[in-house]
Amino acid sequence: MIYVGLFNLGDAGPSELAMTWNELGLTGTHKVRDLWARRDLGAFKEKFSPRLPGHGAGLYRVMIR
Repeated sequence: MIYVGLFNLGDAGPSELAMTWNELGLTGTHKVRDLWARRDLGAFKEKFSPRLPGHGAGLYRVMIR
């Protein structure tokens, strides 16, 4: 498992933040869980791109297959 925090430092509205598996040293498809919302988000291939509000943050768990 890998835990990742993402932060939208922008003042504007929601923005899509892209995190590629390559940046984490991973390849393939991996399941992601939103730890704050306590829900599984599904399996993603090559990247995960949540939309976060301005000054928002998210905490995610990436399951390594």
